[in-house]
Amino acid sequence: MIDLWCVLDFERRGWGRDLVRAAAADGAERPDVVTEIALDEPDVLLVGRRRRDQRSVLDVGGQTMIVLGTLCEDPSELGWEALKDHPPRGLYHLLLWDGRRRELRITSDVVGARKLYYWGRDGAWILSTTLGAFRHAPGGKPRPDGMAIAEILTLCHPLEDRTLLDGVAHVPASHALVFSPMGLSREPRRDAWSTMPAPVDWSVEQSADALEEALDRGVAAWTGTVDEINVALTGGTDSRLLLPFVRRRVDRVRASTFGDPGSLEVTVAKRLCEETGTAHHVCDLGLPGSMSSDHLARFALETEWLGDSVGPFYWHPWLEFLRAQRVPLLTGYLGGIAGRLLCWGVPRGRLFARAEAARDDLAGHPLREGKALMPFARDAFRADLGGGVGARLADVYSLLPGERACERLRALEISQRQRRYVGWYPELCEKAVRTVHPFLCESVLDVFARIPLDIERAAVQRVLTRALPNAARLPDSNTGRRIAHAGRVDFWRDAAVHNRYATRLAELLGRPERLAFATFRRRIDAHRLHIVRELEHANPVLDELIDMPGAAAAVGGARIPPRLQMRLYNVARFTRWFYA
Repeated sequence: MIDLWCVLDFERRGWGRDLVRAAAADGAERPDVVTEIALDEPDVLLVGRRRRDQRSVLDVGGQTMIVLGTLCEDPSELGWEALKDHPPRGLYHLLLWDGRRRELRITSDVVGARKLYYWGRDGAWILSTTLGAFRHAPGGKPRPDGMAIAEILTLCHPLEDRTLLDGVAHVPASHALVFSPMGLSREPRRDAWSTMPAPVDWSVEQSADALEEALDRGVAAWTGTVDEINVALTGGTDSRLLLPFVRRRVDRVRASTFGDPGSLEVTVAKRLCEETGTAHHVCDLGLPGSMSSDHLARFALETEWLGDSVGPFYWHPWLEFLRAQRVPLLTGYLGGIAGRLLCWGVPRGRLFARAEAARDDLAGHPLREGKALMPFARDAFRADLGGGVGARLADVYSLLPGERACERLRALEISQRQRRYVGWYPELCEKAVRTVHPFLCESVLDVFARIPLDIERAAVQRVLTRALPNAARLPDSNTGRRIAHAGRVDFWRDAAVHNRYATRLAELLGRPERLAFATFRRRIDAHRLHIVRELEHANPVLDELIDMPGAAAAVGGARIPPRLQMRLYNVARFTRWFYA
């Protein structure tokens, strides 16, 4: 299934069934999607949507198993303990209904990234893949969670299992849930970070060997049942790293890229396809300022990924493009774990210190977004921005495993950013076609945990140059710099040409920037009037937290960073719709 809505009412009062029916009726019908009732018993009603090529409801020994997402293995032969302790590869939640015991159990893959929310009241529970369903909650809509809003605006995503709605939680990654007439209980289960292996004393060659083997296993497991695949190829490092392994394992391979035809993203992807003899297709995003206000709002209302600032400008044409191709899609975004560790605000010199030494750095993060919002924050929200988000981040970090800061930051990166933010992209694509994501498997994550941090980049470069010698010489579309260099002089020469100062100079000279985010920054700028008008709307939720007219004026004057402008727009548009 790609979406589901469920009510559990063990006292059989008819509680919440209207919510399930109303939520399932929301949204446009498509010929490639089927809405079906998977369970309809006195204790439970579960309605879901699936693509026509999906098989989502299985009979397992007299119990009903509902598969939400993509599985690479058949789960029907595995017992409950095996599903928890040795999760099959995939990106999914499994819901197992035992009518005889009147019990619903839920477990997930090792990352637990797929959306599935739950909320309980008066001994009954509602489960939903959409927050919008809770507009119909019995007894009234849940209140907004101010801290979650602060986390979305500053970090792109809520921390742990928090959501925008107070009392509505994301299904946890480290525990299976069991709903029964006795209540809700939690059972520990295996995740991808609680038992991460410690780094080992590998050389670059040994690290590259281990990574190459893990990538090959991951691609083989995720693509084992397909004879044709479409690689979502960007100009970054991750997808080009996967391309040669996909070509080894799948008979027919094509690649697709979204963006402006003249962007570095599309240019590099095209060169990679020429190097490998892969057919390349481009999803042209059209003119930068071509979207109406209603069209811009659809991303926030239909996907609910409110922290993403570029998704509104590509998601709809991209999904239509994928549906037209009708070929399973392989996505390859891991986020460059080593580089991303520095994004948590910990100085490079403290990465190898004892874990406790980095806690204060986490408590002061994130600075840029919080400072940009601070002039417009009301008193209570100013406290959340000024210290609340950082304090929560530091608390989450303190509970994670790892003796050194870099080990604990790896766990933080996977359990928070990879799980609550990066995982949205393959889930979005899955609404159009079957989607596989080899990076989100335990074997690959374990190898990245073992590789010494200071040689991770070199190991990735080595794997690339072995498989595609010219691939590492092509620039990264995010920075404009080549991935590998002949030596230190070559590196500094490349850095001198591709940096923020050179970019600003090129803009002053009238040369448009071609880096990946530039495509979307121009679109954000072109839709600034839509953003300003949305922030000027009366919004009882955000007006209590933020001086919205002041924020609107700052957006109009380009005094708020573009990414933060879009996050503000997404949150404002969603909350105004939800609480209307």
